Amino acid sequence: ANYSIASPPGPGQTEPIGTERWITGLVSEAVRYAKGKPVLPFFQFRYHQASNFAGQFLNDMNLEYGFKFAKQAGASGIILW
Repeated sequence: ANYSIASPPGPGQTEPIGTERWITGLVSEAVRYAKGKPVLPFFQFRYHQASNFAGQFLNDMNLEYGFKFAKQAGASGIILW
């Protein structure tokens, strides 16, 4: 399914489908623009400042999904921030 990153679910989304769409949408676009170059998204262990959970550490689900969905979308690795 196609997914537009123009209005993704907010960072810190607690529903797995929202987390998957947000991460895969962003990483897939980066992979497309990279044209074969490695894509290494930044990943932090806290929720984004724009989320309802700003500054809190990620829960186990979102931590696991952050790595899993980035890899599924074609990321070459992840930079921990």
